[in-house]
Amino acid sequence: MKTAAIILNRNLPEETDRLASSLLYHESDLVDVYVVESGSDPDKLSRFCSFYADWPSALRDGLRYPAGMNYGLYNILKNNPNSYDSFLLLSNDTNFLTPLPIHKLRTELFRHSSIGLVSPCGDNWGEQNLIPPDSSKSFWYIHNNCYLLSSSLVSCLSVGKSSYRNFLFDCSNYRGYATESELISKAYLNGFMSIITTSVFSREDESLLRDRFSLITPLPAEANFQLYIQEGLDWMYHKYGFTSRWDMNNYALTAYNQFFDANPQLRSSYYLLD
Repeated sequence: MKTAAIILNRNLPEETDRLASSLLYHESDLVDVYVVESGSDPDKLSRFCSFYADWPSALRDGLRYPAGMNYGLYNILKNNPNSYDSFLLLSNDTNFLTPLPIHKLRTELFRHSSIGLVSPCGDNWGEQNLIPPDSSKSFWYIHNNCYLLSSSLVSCLSVGKSSYRNFLFDCSNYRGYATESELISKAYLNGFMSIITTSVFSREDESLLRDRFSLITPLPAEANFQLYIQEGLDWMYHKYGFTSRWDMNNYALTAYNQFFDANPQLRSSYYLLD
């Protein structure tokens, strides 16, 4: 079986096409690519466009990461059930710095049945100082520009979901602040680890958001960031009763520790805190 890679695009077709082409050129035997157009203008669609969110609110505001990835996953699984053993969620500003990243990420994902999520290590992340070269450690927080998810984890967390809106991420938190922590917490609570591997390094091209922000969102950058934080804090409070991001982090850390208490045989290989 193969990996389905989902790339989220909004009005940056050249960058999206470059990433998709690179994956397919080197590893087409392992990956199929699906591009979710998050309300892109009709003249700015990727040539790999698979699913086009073109209803009025999507055209105006975009889907953002939670809804965009949900929309891709939901449609892939509806149209191609049981066709993929894993799903790669990619923002289109991801650059892989390691050759054959799909092969290496898949190797880590399927190394143990309890691994549900694998992320490459960012080349500027402090986590690389905590992980030996070409190995992996589990974490309770991982930045979400590139996740490889097992189909087992996706199936576990999406069972009974009839709409893309709550398929994997909670789309009621529109801009997505702390949704990665919720996903990782749910993974640990359902018996799946989330790991970072130094067998693959990646870099997030921050210049895309900085220099071409107006193509991605109609709001000024500062206003968008303020809403990202405030909407996320409101979501955390109404859903969990948490009053700060520290509460959310502690929730994820508690789930992490409970997982290793229940699976002591994995501590020596993957537990970070020993």
